[in-house]
Amino acid sequence: MPSWECFRELCTLCFGPTVRGTRLSELARLLFTSTIQDYTERFNAVLCHAHSLSCPQKAELFVGSLTDHIRIDVELREPRDLQRAMYLA
Repeated sequence: MPSWECFRELCTLCFGPTVRGTRLSELARLLFTSTIQDYTERFNAVLCHAHSLSCPQKAELFVGSLTDHIRIDVELREPRDLQRAMYLA
């Protein structure tokens, strides 16, 4: 049986860093409230303080808070990175 520390490391590798009390949690809670341009600017402002995110994680966080009709259109095209997700939105 692996140690607790080993288990934590494996979970972090698999699922990414914890979102509690970090800029990552702020990204996850960021809401789309007006325009794509406004949301993109606010997302990038918070993102520059969040570290250790992979390209797909950044894209998923961005797409996840879009309104349903935009989010579905973007998800159907399966963007692999943030720039592509922003372009598709």
